[in-house]
Amino acid sequence: MLVEKNLQKYLVLSHGEKLETYLDEAQANLLETDFIDDPLVDIRTLKNAGCLIFDENIPNYMIRKALGEKIIQVAVILKSLNLGLKIYELYRSLTKQTLEFNQVKTDFIKKYPELIEKQIWEKVTEFIADPALRPPHVTGGAVDLCLVDEHGLELDMGTPMNSIDLKSYLTCKDISLEALTNRSLLLKLMLSVNLAPLPSEWWHYSFGENYWAAFYNEKVLYDTIDLKA
Repeated sequence: MLVEKNLQKYLVLSHGEKLETYLDEAQANLLETDFIDDPLVDIRTLKNAGCLIFDENIPNYMIRKALGEKIIQVAVILKSLNLGLKIYELYRSLTKQTLEFNQVKTDFIKKYPELIEKQIWEKVTEFIADPALRPPHVTGGAVDLCLVDEHGLELDMGTPMNSIDLKSYLTCKDISLEALTNRSLLLKLMLSVNLAPLPSEWWHYSFGENYWAAFYNEKVLYDTIDLKA
């Protein structure tokens, strides 16, 4: 995976190149905004939400309505293939984002004691957004998910969810052929409904927030929402 630290250079890349290029988070925060009024809703209340499968530890079911409808569109397609979509996380409060960011940062400092603060920040933000920079999940515009079979069992995706590992990179080839096939299917379906992937996390897709706007060369539609939970 490449890392681009110049927003303008990133924006002229093709979609194929963007799949393999992580945009520095500080640069992603420089995008123009045009915030819209799209409410946070309980995704279970949306039409055809019964096609979704939820992890037993999911923090909450809140999501921007437009994103929720797009996820369900994908789940309906997967159901016709005898597959399913398992949801792990949707909206994340700013408090939870801050706690998780600090924990990952602490882990990286222990793992890479030779790195300076800026280098640690760059590594950490590949896997967890800085709470000060409009984090995708805190906007309600991001989702963490994976494919499951007809019995709800997770398919081989190359790594477990939230694995801080090079194999978690979206286009990593050092995984099984089955995992490559599954990632490819998930990516194809998500792109078909105008969702954006995150090159550093195969399980993360978004709509309306910074990385979606950068991927599709659009303005940012969603600001952060802090529900204080």
